[in-house]
Amino acid sequence: MLRIVKQPENIRRGASFSLVLSPAQRTLSAFVLFVDYDPADIVQARAAMAGAHLYTSEQDGRLTVVCAAKQGHSLSETGTLTLTFRTSEETLSETLPLRLTVADAASDQAQSLLDAPEIHAPEIPFLPDPAADSSLLSLTPPVGTLVPAFNPEIFHYTLEVPFSSASLVFDAVPADGATVRVNRKNLGSGGSTVDFSFTVTAEDGVTQSVYTVSVTRLAKESAATAGSTSSSGGISPSGGNSTSGSKPADTEKNTNVSESSTVAAVTGAIVSSGAVDTVYVSSTGAPYDVRADRFETMAIVLISVGAGMGFVVLIQRFGKTTHNDEKDK
Repeated sequence: MLRIVKQPENIRRGASFSLVLSPAQRTLSAFVLFVDYDPADIVQARAAMAGAHLYTSEQDGRLTVVCAAKQGHSLSETGTLTLTFRTSEETLSETLPLRLTVADAASDQAQSLLDAPEIHAPEIPFLPDPAADSSLLSLTPPVGTLVPAFNPEIFHYTLEVPFSSASLVFDAVPADGATVRVNRKNLGSGGSTVDFSFTVTAEDGVTQSVYTVSVTRLAKESAATAGSTSSSGGISPSGGNSTSGSKPADTEKNTNVSESSTVAAVTGAIVSSGAVDTVYVSSTGAPYDVRADRFETMAIVLISVGAGMGFVVLIQRFGKTTHNDEKDK
């Protein structure tokens, strides 16, 4: 007499669903239907049909429906019967069994159409409970490294990024069925720290977890300055050794350097000398100016000349004295 034309493939605990039935015989004008179910699985049941007189009663896990077409017409001309159920959130069943029994049926001529009850027994599976997992499976920054290394059980991290990074887009992967939302994208000014908060909502829509990454944007680097030239061995730019001391004893004279020469290689370093016509290179590689030698040489010459002239004067005086003595004799 009745056939099920629509039913859900599965249902979620605590949700509502519907069954749609249609008259299977054109002359059907009235029927009595019993819908049996476990009251632990279904907490509410309703029935509706347009163009018909409908009486329903719900009690002790059974919905009773008495239906009759208006003005003696057949029900096939008026449409379909819709049964609506609301399931319990606490049901432990894996499936929801229903038993639909057409106990009596009559034609538009008031003739009985049933010799025996007609039974339908749909069994609709429940969907698994939505997961309550609100964890992140991975969290990867586009630059830098999280400290400490990411762990779904750790909820706070730090991160340093270069000044050139003005914004960050993390790769955040939530648990199956969960969603993740981040509070920001842009960074602060150089040297500042901002918090990126990742709010993970589980599949159940209730359970949440928040992961925080404190991101420090490093200060802008100073412009590079020209480096000063350093000389090895303590050699000063003027060509002299910065370490004071007397002239090395073991030297050899290099007379191949002219007055216009300004560069001499000394212990691997370049030394500038403004007006040096002769350069000494010691066995230890330390140069020195020959002008000091000139002063010493001139002093020796002057001393020698002075001493010679004095010796001549003494000789002349001594000779004259001797000559006078001989004359006196």
